[in-house]
Amino acid sequence: MDARTKLISISSVECNSGFRCDLNRIGAFCKDKGILFCVDAIQSLGILPMDVKRDHIDFLSADGHKWMLSVEGLGGFYISKEVLEKVYPVTVGWGNMVNAADFMNYEFSFRPNAQRFEEGSLNTMSIHAFGAALDLLLETGVENIENRVMVLGDKIIEQLNQRGLKVYSSTRPEERSGNIAFVMDQNINKLYEWMLKNKVKLTVRDGLVRLSPHFYNSEDEISRLFALLDKFGASEL
Repeated sequence: MDARTKLISISSVECNSGFRCDLNRIGAFCKDKGILFCVDAIQSLGILPMDVKRDHIDFLSADGHKWMLSVEGLGGFYISKEVLEKVYPVTVGWGNMVNAADFMNYEFSFRPNAQRFEEGSLNTMSIHAFGAALDLLLETGVENIENRVMVLGDKIIEQLNQRGLKVYSSTRPEERSGNIAFVMDQNINKLYEWMLKNKVKLTVRDGLVRLSPHFYNSEDEISRLFALLDKFGASEL
């Protein structure tokens, strides 16, 4: 970045490695330099605590279908009131307007809040699903979810280390998330198909295998995963 930089946009958690960014440090830097701070939180929202005020975040967005346990096609968007007037909506429709329900009033005045970015009819059914998912997460408690996910992650890292598999993700507590990636010598595309046939879903991308347990997963499921991994490794020899 240089003196021309107007905005910094990052992922709160890197999708492949699972690296958790220090949002507070980056946000404070942006605020000090007068730079807008935009965060894609799809890999963290739902399992890691988030505080947009504390971390000086101007924009935050996340789809609901990952850690927030909802459906695809609907997510959340936050914009700070401090920068609301600085951003002009790219897509414009009746929903953006102050008099949204007065369809014959063509006064072109944006709503004074984040609703100015909701330009049309709502995805009502998905909103109900998203609401139910959020209720579950809030009832369970995000801090409780984070603790549970980290415990399961510890089990995974322990099992990987026992097998001499290289853990690609950081194991530092402040840099960890729900995503744990590792490297193995065998064909990981074959591994993906093998696991899928055995009703285990994982991610393979850029030469990495990624595991992402949620709070509802169990230690027994992790044991089964590694039993299958051992069986796959033996079949590839």
